[in-house]
Amino acid sequence: MVKILVVVLALLGVGYFVVTNLSSLQGEVDDPHYVEIRIDISVPKTGEKIQLVGFVKMHSFSDCNGSDVVWKKIYEGMGDISVSPDCKKTLPEKFKKLFNNEQATATYMAFDYDKSKGRDSRFLIYGAPSNMAYDICNKLIAGAKNEAQSPQEFYCVKGSVG
Repeated sequence: MVKILVVVLALLGVGYFVVTNLSSLQGEVDDPHYVEIRIDISVPKTGEKIQLVGFVKMHSFSDCNGSDVVWKKIYEGMGDISVSPDCKKTLPEKFKKLFNNEQATATYMAFDYDKSKGRDSRFLIYGAPSNMAYDICNKLIAGAKNEAQSPQEFYCVKGSVG
């Protein structure tokens, strides 16, 4: 139960950022590039680790370039953060299906924004069985919907393992 609570709180932080900060950034996605975010969260008392692996579709190379510093600052305090400084034109093969909303092995959160007001993102939840991760994901999505300030769609895609 503690593990679920810690993950929900961490994910609410991610959701709150996505909802409140990305929606204010303007511009059409004309040349998408992707930034990868990894957050390792230690669960108090048990020491277990949960990892969030996120991909954010940035509007262009110039939008993406140098954004790693911004992302690290945004997520500081949530856990051990690693943000790739590289802006990639394409996602690694195993993650391409995420932005098509296809099932992956792990459960993931999907944040889809009005293309002129935000950046679409996907966050995979590793370290918890898919059934538990799906419950956590739905709690996060419910909280994110309450904070939404622009037209957007938030949902969970249940993983195929667990």
